[in-house]
Amino acid sequence: MTKFNFDTKLKAVQLYLAGVGSTTVARQLGIKNDDNVRMWIARYRKYGAKGLELRQPKYDYSGEFKLSVLNWKKQHKASYSQAALHFDISNTGTIANWQKKFDQGGTQALFTRRGRARHMNTNHNRQASKQLSELQRLKAENRALKVENEY
Repeated sequence: MTKFNFDTKLKAVQLYLAGVGSTTVARQLGIKNDDNVRMWIARYRKYGAKGLELRQPKYDYSGEFKLSVLNWKKQHKASYSQAALHFDISNTGTIANWQKKFDQGGTQALFTRRGRARHMNTNHNRQASKQLSELQRLKAENRALKVENEY
């Protein structure tokens, strides 16, 4: 996905607010998909210019948060874009990835941490790791049952 700088996003929003259509704005600024322009407009209307800024560093969302987003999306029959706007998530694809993980691996898949290095474990660390992962599995199962009950 191409990242657009703040100035490009702001210019697109300003053109749109001046009466230029989103498709025309996208074409004028060399943006392949006018969905980006519409998302920037929605973020601008809800969060102001701050909603157009690039976020650094990348956010690391908790498993509970991911579940609450997916739950809200399902309950409100919302699109990925609507959910992203509601929860101030700048990339709608993030939620789509969470949904895919959830569909393939269940609740537990949302609670894994990306980029965690695998270390050489001693026997003691392996045993502690197995106990911890069992605890994490039980917690995830408990959360899944709670979410299921909410549905």
